[in-house]
Amino acid sequence: NGQTERWNSTFVTQLAKFCNDDHNNWDTYLPSIVYAYNNGVHHSSGFTPYQLAFGRRPRHPFDPARSTFYLKKPHDYWAQIIKYRSIALKQAKDNIIHQQLLSKQRFDKIDHTRYITSMTSFG
Repeated sequence: NGQTERWNSTFVTQLAKFCNDDHNNWDTYLPSIVYAYNNGVHHSSGFTPYQLAFGRRPRHPFDPARSTFYLKKPHDYWAQIIKYRSIALKQAKDNIIHQQLLSKQRFDKIDHTRYITSMTSFG
């Protein structure tokens, strides 16, 4: 499907940047490339795949220590995660729809008749 093809294209491009000429060390870079992909903000959604999957921002090894916070009840954390994830998914959907609209507007600005004419003329 299209989503898998897009991932493969992105993934192979990133992997090719780091592999040696013999292409026998690709597995060394695999975890880092997947980590970068999952933690990078995607233009269309405005979120990282990690945020949309887990309902929170990822914690990175070099992030500063956070101040401690307390929850009144143990299940409050889960409720916060569900609430954040729901908001993030809705916002991502809105962002994707907006990006699709912008893509359509850019496409509609192009004069497609010259392409159709050149494809149908045989002389």
